[in-house]
Amino acid sequence: RRLAEVFPDQGEREKHLTAVGVTARGDELCLPHWQPPRFHGAADEYPFILLAYRSIGYAEGGMRHLPLLRELPEAGHGGGWKENIELNPTDASRLGIGEGDRVWVESSVGKRRLTVKLLYGVRLGTLGLHLGSGPWPPQLSESPSGSAYSLLVNASDPLAGTLALHGTRV
Repeated sequence: RRLAEVFPDQGEREKHLTAVGVTARGDELCLPHWQPPRFHGAADEYPFILLAYRSIGYAEGGMRHLPLLRELPEAGHGGGWKENIELNPTDASRLGIGEGDRVWVESSVGKRRLTVKLLYGVRLGTLGLHLGSGPWPPQLSESPSGSAYSLLVNASDPLAGTLALHGTRV
């Protein structure tokens, strides 16, 4: 009933759902269901999937301005004073990257220099990005957003409207 209120013309509703990549129809639209993932950036140009997450120390939009939270062991795995990228050691070995190396991570919308943390818990072909850490105050050389958020594509879940934290290739 709600969909009919928003889209009185069924043809317009179908056109909109197709445009945003929603494959479910009927009652399934309003019930929990699986949708195929959508990633931004070509796989051949950006071979890794960025898994951005907020850790337990993420408070009020980040922890980079709260020294007490930055000292927690969970804060970027002991590196709360730096922006880290988490990488599986197998991927790191293939790329010739070691623990603590500084690397450029680039998406279709931004580029950041981050410190590598090697973790076996990171799935091959993905990079873990702990949001809300890094130097404080922000450096003049930082992008306007001043954090690793600048790597994330501005994409939302087509049904929930929330930020799609796992939709960016790097």
